[in-house]
Amino acid sequence: MSKQTLKGFSLIELLIVLFMISILSGGVAIAISATSSPEKRLFETGERLFAQMNFALDEALMQQHLIGLHVEVDAENGSTYSWHRYKNERWQALKEPLSSHHLTDEITLQISIEDSLLESLLEKSLNEVDSAQEITPAIMFYPSSEVSDFELTLALKENNQDKSQFRIFINERGELERTGEGTENN
Repeated sequence: MSKQTLKGFSLIELLIVLFMISILSGGVAIAISATSSPEKRLFETGERLFAQMNFALDEALMQQHLIGLHVEVDAENGSTYSWHRYKNERWQALKEPLSSHHLTDEITLQISIEDSLLESLLEKSLNEVDSAQEITPAIMFYPSSEVSDFELTLALKENNQDKSQFRIFINERGELERTGEGTENN
C-alpha cells in the first residue's frame, strides 16, 4: 500500500483561526458602537435632560421643595446645566440623579422663558450688587406639580436643521413634552 499524504488544515488549526476572527470582530463591533453619531448624542442628551426634568417635577411634589434648573450658555466652552433646591432661603446644588451636566461643544442650548414671576426674580438677581449672591435657576419646578413656562432647544452647531434639534417645552395642558427625531410625544 502506498502512503498518501492528505493536504489540508487540522481541526485545531481551523478552531484557532475562527477564535481569532471572533475576537477581532468583537473588538471592531465595540469600537463602532463607541463612536456614535452627533445626532445620536444630541438625542441621548435631550432624553437624559427630559428624564431629569420629570424626576425633578416628581421630587418637588414629594419633598415639597422648589427645584430649579440653572442654565449657563457659553458659546466657547459649551453650555452647562445644574439642578438646585430652594431650602433655608437659599439655592442648594443637588447631587445625583439631579447633578450638573456639561454639554459637549457640538451641542448648543437655547432657552426661552415665559414666566412673569421667574423673569422678575431673574431681573432682581441680575441687578443685585452682591457678587456672593447665589444663582437663580431659569426653570422652576414647583411643589404644586407645576413648571414655569419655558421652551428649551438642543441643537447641533454645524447642522441647525429641524431634524437635528431636540425641544423640551410645556404644552397647552401645562405638561412637559419633547419633540425630536426618535422621540414619542407624550
